[in-house]
Order: sequence, then C-alpha cells, then structure tokens
Amino acid sequence: MVSRLDTITRRMSVLMLKRWSMLAEVCPAAGCNSPLMRSPESGKDKCVWHDANELFPEEVASDEPDCMEGTPEVSPTLAEREDEKLDVPAKNSSVRDAEVRSEPAARPEDDGGDASRLRLRKREQSDLASERIAKRLLQGWAMIDRSCPAESCYSVPLVQGRDKIQECVICSQRYMDEDAYIAKYGSLENIPGPACETAPKEAQVAAPRATQMTAPMATQATRLEQIPVLEPARALGVAVSERRRSEPRWSEGQQSGAAAVVAAVYVLNEKVAALSAQIAAATDPSDIEQLARAIAACAKAVRHCSRARVEKYRPTVLKDVVGNRETVDRLSVIASGGNMPNVILAGAPGIGKTTSILCLAHALLGEAYKEAVLELNASDDRGIDVVRNRIKMFAQKKVNLPPGRHKIIILDEADSMTPGAQQALRRTMEIYSNTTRFALACNLSSKIIEPIQSRCAILRYGALQSEQVLHRLVEICRTEDVKYTPEGLDAIAFSADGDMRQAINNLQSTASGFGLVTPDNVFRVCDQPHPVVIQKMLASCSDGKVDDAVACISHLWAQGYSAVDIITSIFRVVKTFGGLDEDKKLKFIREIGTTHMRIVDGLQTLVQLQGLAARLCKPAIPGAAPIS
Repeated sequence: MVSRLDTITRRMSVLMLKRWSMLAEVCPAAGCNSPLMRSPESGKDKCVWHDANELFPEEVASDEPDCMEGTPEVSPTLAEREDEKLDVPAKNSSVRDAEVRSEPAARPEDDGGDASRLRLRKREQSDLASERIAKRLLQGWAMIDRSCPAESCYSVPLVQGRDKIQECVICSQRYMDEDAYIAKYGSLENIPGPACETAPKEAQVAAPRATQMTAPMATQATRLEQIPVLEPARALGVAVSERRRSEPRWSEGQQSGAAAVVAAVYVLNEKVAALSAQIAAATDPSDIEQLARAIAACAKAVRHCSRARVEKYRPTVLKDVVGNRETVDRLSVIASGGNMPNVILAGAPGIGKTTSILCLAHALLGEAYKEAVLELNASDDRGIDVVRNRIKMFAQKKVNLPPGRHKIIILDEADSMTPGAQQALRRTMEIYSNTTRFALACNLSSKIIEPIQSRCAILRYGALQSEQVLHRLVEICRTEDVKYTPEGLDAIAFSADGDMRQAINNLQSTASGFGLVTPDNVFRVCDQPHPVVIQKMLASCSDGKVDDAVACISHLWAQGYSAVDIITSIFRVVKTFGGLDEDKKLKFIREIGTTHMRIVDGLQTLVQLQGLAARLCKPAIPGAAPIS
C-alpha cells in the first residue's frame, strides 16, 4: 500500500507541473503537516490531502475512496520520515532508478532511437524528477532556476541544500557556486574541470578537461554554463570576478543599471576569448601584434565596465544633488525637522528623483537605513499582491528608530502600478500612517489616483540645464582621467537632453569604446541623428533650397532612423539654431509640432518629413504662400 507521504509528494509534484506554487504554510487541519499549494488561476490555497475531492476527484473515487473519511491520518514520525528518504525509495521508484541510471550518456536521438520511445523516456524521467524534487522540498531543499547539464538528463531542475550544494535528483551530479567553492577550497586555481562535488563514479557525467570560465554576473555566478577559453582570457575573467566580489553588493535600486554593465563585461570576456584563440592560430607577426592590441583594448573596456559610473557618482547627501535647488531645499528642511510626510516626486527620468529620496532616507534614519527602508523599483512585480503582502508586512514590522522617525517605503516608477494596486496602497497608507511614510517617484503624477495624491506632498522636478550636466561631466572626466574635447561633452549634453543618468552612461560608453570623447564618437555610441545634418537642413529651409533640405531628410532616413527620432532631433536643434530670427523660429516650431503630432498618431512615413521640409521652405521661395 502506498504511504501517505508518497501520496502527498506525488500529488504535489502533479500540481507543481501545472504551475501551482508550494507555500511555506502547512495545512491548518489537526495532525496534517502537508504544505499548502496555491492555484495560479484563482490564487486559492489548497491541501493535497484534505482537498483531494476537489483536486483529484477521479483518483479519490477509484484508488483512495477512504482518504477523506474519518479522522485525518497522523503524520509520520521523524524516524518514519528518515526511512522514506531517497536512499530507500519505493518499489516502483527503484525500478525506474535502475532504468535511468543504466541508460547511456548519449541521448537516444544520437543513436537514431525511436521518437516515441524518446518521448516516453522523457515523460517517465519528468515524473520521477517531480516526485523526487517534491520529497526534497519537504526535507528543506530548494528548487533553483537551472537545469542539469548532463546529457542523460532532459532539462531536470537542480535542487539546492542548506550547504549551497546543488544536486540533480536523476544523475546525482552535484555542483557548487563559485563563491561557495572559493569559501570551501580557497581558490579557483588548478581546476581541471567544473567546480563541483564528486558524485559516485557510476553517476558522474564526463566533464571537459579544458580550463573553464563562467560569465561574470551581478549575483553569485554559478559554474554550470561552462565556456572553454584559453588561459589569458580565463585569468582576466577570474580577475574581474574577484574584483566584483571585493566591491559592495548592489542594492535593489541599482540592479537595472548594473544589468547592462554585467552584459557588457560578459561580451567583452567572450571577445577576449575569441581573440586569444586567433592569436594561437596566427603566424604572421603583424596579425599577432594587431590582435594583441585588440585584447588590450578589451581588457581596458572590462576595467571601465567593472563598475557603472552612474552608481559610483550617485550623490549620497542632498547638497550634492544637481539641479532643482528649490525642491531639494524643501527636502533638506524635512531632513532637518525629522517629520517626513508622504511625498510624490514627479518629473522626467534621470533628473534625481530617486537619488533625492534615498539621500533623504539616509539623513533621517542614519544607521537604521537598511532595516527601516523598503525600495521597490520597476524590475519588481507591481501588482496588488505586492501591496497586500510585501508592503503590508514591511509596514507591520517592528523597527527600533530614533524618536519621531518613521519607516520609509520607496516606490520607484509608481505610475506603472495597476489601479487595483494603487487602491490597495491607499488603504495601507491610511492604516499605517503612524509608523510608515511613503515616497512615490513617477514620471507623470496624473497617473497616480487622486486619493493617493491628496495624501501626499507633490514635489515636481524639471529637466536639468545643459550647463549643470556639463559641470558634472567635467568633474567625472577629471576624476577618472578621461580624455575629452569641449565639443564632445556638448554632444553628450545634447544627446542626454537633461537626463543626467543617460549623460553619465554615454560618457562611460564613449570613453570605454574610443578612449577620447569627441562629437563623432559620441553620436556613434548614442546613435541619434547628427545635429550637424539637421542644422544643414534648417539652413537650407531658411534659404528656400527645397532639394537640399529634402536630401538631408532622405539621408537621415536612409541611415535607419525612425520618423520619431528625426522629428524629435529637429525640434531640439531648432530651439538653439542661430540662423533664424525669433519670428521665423516660432513659425518653424509650430510646423514641427504639427508634423510631430501626425507622426505620433501613426503616420510615420518619409513623406511626412519631406512635406515638413517643403513647408519650412515656403517663406523663402518668391511667390509662395507664407506659413500661416
């Protein structure tokens, strides 16, 4: 007879394959310690034992008619659980164990095996893996988002124990994270293959003997996706990884900016590996010298990308925030007084909204910042469940704070929250107003529901001026010893359009890619319509040269820029173009705005832009009707 534990684990595995979630809570029924399962559709919590009539009606009616009758079966003792661990599997499980472990390392399709037999074997292996994973979960293991790389395993998820060792429940192969391996064995030197624990010989999968390297990642880098490279590239990759570990971990609010840098480091490491392989095969000294210079450039780029400058130079106190002095001064008054209200910070991206509220939180809470601040950004789930669970639980948490201080919940890009989540947030703000304050950063305050707006002080941020952006860029260039030209920094300020985050990212990208910040290098990185071409087009329109103006528009269109990119750049250039008097400039702006409206409405064609150029030329053409 199948034991109660086997029945529970089998049912849980079936539900998990249907995307049900296993909760930390257990069934509240007396004597039942089965974990609750949550439905992905309804969100209701069910017990696979006591709700079997609803979840498994056919099974209850045929195989287990008495499973819901009478008093619930008492849960097995600790000794009984020990007898039911994986080393003593059930009878039907042992048969399948022998089948799986006796199969060859090569997959059936490599031998030309029958397709139906392959599908059957995959299904049997999936069922067996589900049962074993469910048992491991009951024993305190965790299932991670990685699959076993063994050839005989078909996308079997790995499980991880409290000792940070990851294991495949089918082939018993064990793996370790890079950081855990270093902590246990001291270093990564002289690794003949993947950094893994030794499994039984009959269960081991043949590992490549070449030196292995992992891609640098923002979180702990696992050694599962192995990339064979040569020794110089491996040394560079390990150096980058060790430098990453020696630096402070990025917070949740920094993850979005860090992701792009991590991807850049990964690509550069692959580039170094490819160049190293070319050097090994090269025979011409000139080719070797050229490849060596390319490797040196990649290594320099890796050093530049090892830390995002937008995070390195993020202000930590309010007085260092660039621009919007009036709004920042109001926050300074709040910091000195200690009584922070609920606030909404509205404005364009990259102008210091999140930085200001982080500086305010540090000024108010000091050393209690880590425990008393919850920051949720755009990468987090923003649905109603987050408000009901994560935000509410944090608001209920007891934290020792200085007198008169409150916990702070920071919601970045709050205008992306669903209306239902905003309604739930309104109620949470009311209930926990004595202990918690909310700071909402958004691009448009109109997308925040009025009940929340009425409970907050709204602070509006304007775009930064070009002089403010240039002053900050010069400071960074002098600190980082970046070579630049004044025209290059002007080009960065123009491309950023008041966005300090974008300006710093463009500066770092240009310096890493070219070593010198010039206008041409900047626009290669930013990939925007070159303002020199647009200025030439406006000058042709001012002189009535329709053919030249249309040729400039067609040139930008042929380079692949969209109608929105071109019309936006035209609007930004015409505002500062010195070849027009004030009256003509206002008429140009009106025509550009009308064309922009048509393009945004869906008419994103070359004809719209060419028509704009023709209309701008009308005042300078003799006999043509003037712009109304």
